[in-house]
Amino acid sequence: ASLPVTAVATSLTINHASMSGSFSVPDKRTASELILRLEESGLFHTVHAPNVFQSEGQAGYTVLVECEVKAGGLE
Repeated sequence: ASLPVTAVATSLTINHASMSGSFSVPDKRTASELILRLEESGLFHTVHAPNVFQSEGQAGYTVLVECEVKAGGLE
């Protein structure tokens, strides 16, 4: 519920210790907002976006996100 409306999860992997995902966003501002909202959610110790890229000929960007889950955060 805390993610930007225009951020679309294209893949998510979640386990007891981490969450990683790929998100499609229309612009870099939305990518920043996505990262900020994940940080502010209180579910993660750390949120890291190692890559934001735009594929040739594609509109928008892809954001790769890696999060360290707090104990008991995702059940």
